[in-house]
Amino acid sequence: MTAPSKRVWDRRDVAALLAARTALAELDADTAMAVVRLMTLHRFKAGDVLIQEGAANTSYLVLVLHGDVVVENAGLSRADALVLGVVGPGSVIGEMGLFDGEPRSATCKAATDVDVALLSRDALAELSRTAPQAANKLLFVMLARMTGRLRAVTGKLRQAD
Repeated sequence: MTAPSKRVWDRRDVAALLAARTALAELDADTAMAVVRLMTLHRFKAGDVLIQEGAANTSYLVLVLHGDVVVENAGLSRADALVLGVVGPGSVIGEMGLFDGEPRSATCKAATDVDVALLSRDALAELSRTAPQAANKLLFVMLARMTGRLRAVTGKLRQAD
């Protein structure tokens, strides 16, 4: 039995995933292409860590192109990781680290072999210099996404009281 061939990702395919309903659906095609031109493609094997909780100096976000990624937080002991979710193609993870450069709040581990596109803080700065309208659209969409998550957490905390 031969191993499956590695997929070659066309930038238009990556841009379509970036603007997909599961990622940043509010982006138009031109903005998505402007962002994707600055992303780098990477492949991870099942079990590899894409983002390590507590790691500093990892200012990038991840767009999952293929495969599944488990997102988890360390529990009281390292053996008690709390699985927050499993994300797949079209999902964006790690955007908080892109913005603030603070240590990562969760570990993201490849559940399967995974293809991803990374957008670094330096690439975002380059986008701001070369295509400020696209950068503004991206930042607006990501801010709306993050505030939505914050509102959802706030709602859950209110229910827990």
